[in-house]
Amino acid sequence: MFPKSIAVFGEGDKEAPLADIVINNILSAGYKGNICSVGSKTGIKGVTVYSDLESIDGTIDLGILS
Repeated sequence: MFPKSIAVFGEGDKEAPLADIVINNILSAGYKGNICSVGSKTGIKGVTVYSDLESIDGTIDLGILS
């Protein structure tokens, strides 16, 4: 059982936030599902950024706090 969608919380304005590392690792591992970044003003590698969880359409199968 693999998650169809992942939300990574903790994107910030830091130079190299932990969330960026997490997202890069997920993408490098070949994950093909939906990845959402929650909390940042900018995205990484085309990942959609949301200001809060309620803004995301659909369900999130896995949430990662960073």
